[in-house]
Amino acid sequence: MNLSVGVLYDCQKFISLCHSRAFYLREVRKAFCARYDAAPIAAVLEMMQVCNWLEFAEDGRLSLTERGLKILSAHDEPAALRVQLMDFIELTKPTWSGRIPYGRDEMLRFVSDDVNQCFREARLSTGYDREVVAFWDRAAALSRGRNGDALLQIGREGETLSIEWEVARTGRTPVWKAVDSNLAGYDILSVVSRDDLTPLKIEVKAVKRKDERAFYLTRNEWTCASGFGAYALHLWILDGRSEPIVHSAEDLRQHVPLDQGDGEWQTVMVSVPTGA
Repeated sequence: MNLSVGVLYDCQKFISLCHSRAFYLREVRKAFCARYDAAPIAAVLEMMQVCNWLEFAEDGRLSLTERGLKILSAHDEPAALRVQLMDFIELTKPTWSGRIPYGRDEMLRFVSDDVNQCFREARLSTGYDREVVAFWDRAAALSRGRNGDALLQIGREGETLSIEWEVARTGRTPVWKAVDSNLAGYDILSVVSRDDLTPLKIEVKAVKRKDERAFYLTRNEWTCASGFGAYALHLWILDGRSEPIVHSAEDLRQHVPLDQGDGEWQTVMVSVPTGA
């Protein structure tokens, strides 16, 4: 099924129309012939039925589902588009949704111009406000076949704290790299200090309690840490600590295994003192 912003906007209009009066399928076909507004009426009806925004009674009467009513209750068109896009991802599982867990940019560069436009109009292709990040996290969980992802939420909480910490430390808002791509090997791009604007790559780890001293480091994350440029790892203890435990690449080096023979490590569990 082709996704386009014209179809989604027409679905919004048709949902409002169906809410204002009773319609029968035969009346729709007669009234709108080939097109509704911007899109063919057949494409609008197909989208609404596949995404479960509309249901047909035995006598042909159309009625809105709970999902359809949720679109109707959205406070503006971009908010309605976000609801529509989430339903589309969950119920149709488009091929490109498999790219979402890799990050926003990793998905958007893979899709067609029509799909890109849908996310732009929904104000999801840029920015890091809470609703935008929550959308992408929810979409990533759905693409993995999960309703939620507790570990991801813990990680996002740590990243949010690191962003706030860096703003206070440097006076500048860092780039939230992890939202756009999880292939970079770090989560946040900040600067060394207020006076030194050298880029600082920051990997963020978070645990719930201070007795949880272990976190996992991937090979890609270590490659980033041990490469060129300034680097820091923030370890947040979410229950009872107001600042991160900061580790340098050299701090981590002693915990990283060596490849031997035909073996090559991919992930290592690092257990370090948390500073109580």
